[in-house]
Amino acid sequence: MNKLKNYIGKSEEAFEDINIHQVQKICATFGVKELKVGESLPHLWQWCFFVKALDPSKLGRDGHPRLGEFLPLIEDRNRMWAGGRFKFLKDLIIGKEAKKKTTIKDIQEKEGRSGKLTFVTLLHEYFQNDTLCISEEQDIVYKEPSKPKTSSDVPLEKCEFKESFNLDSTLLFRYSALTFNGHKIHYDFPYATEVEGYKGLVIHGPLLATFMINTFSKHHKDKKILEYSYQGLRPLCVPSTFRAEGRLEGKSASLWIAEGESIAHRGKVIFK
Repeated sequence: MNKLKNYIGKSEEAFEDINIHQVQKICATFGVKELKVGESLPHLWQWCFFVKALDPSKLGRDGHPRLGEFLPLIEDRNRMWAGGRFKFLKDLIIGKEAKKKTTIKDIQEKEGRSGKLTFVTLLHEYFQNDTLCISEEQDIVYKEPSKPKTSSDVPLEKCEFKESFNLDSTLLFRYSALTFNGHKIHYDFPYATEVEGYKGLVIHGPLLATFMINTFSKHHKDKKILEYSYQGLRPLCVPSTFRAEGRLEGKSASLWIAEGESIAHRGKVIFK
């Protein structure tokens, strides 16, 4: 663990135009109307930018960037995106250059039902014109290989608004391409099922987080989102029909992804 702590404080920067061509590909993937230069980038679409293009020699067996360079190497563990927290300070504007600064904020060892867990918290800060626009904390979990969860203990709540989704492998492939995500669990069926033990191709956690916040925004166009947090409880695989649901609680709203009577992801927005 002492060696892992040496990674805390490491940082790196990336620069990229929030270019209209990439934005239109995102619009097509989500089936929404095209946006224009000068308009605000929708929440969480920044995940489709600032991605390192690494050659194959720098990738691990799972298709992710090889560990031990920026992120720590932890042997014999599967890596997953567990959740995160956002503060939205100012909109990113389409057509302008932006900067992303990533810092390893914390590393913690924990013991879970499936064995040892190592949580790495990254701080992502997004700037335009030297102004901080978005502050994001991302939680990555390294877990010992185990059978993936098929249910969660979180009870299904009564919702006030919802949207239904029916995903297939094509959308997963397109989202992987947009985010330049090489993780094989999202597109390589034999790897996902035979190596990591999933029942099918896994829906991206960030994609589910996006569906939750989009559902809130669609039903509450008059609300300005200030903060957003989300957490993965169990994986979802395609083909899958699920619901993004939620309910208001004063100046906040609880959100969740439900498949049948089981909650797979949950989140919360704070708005004004």
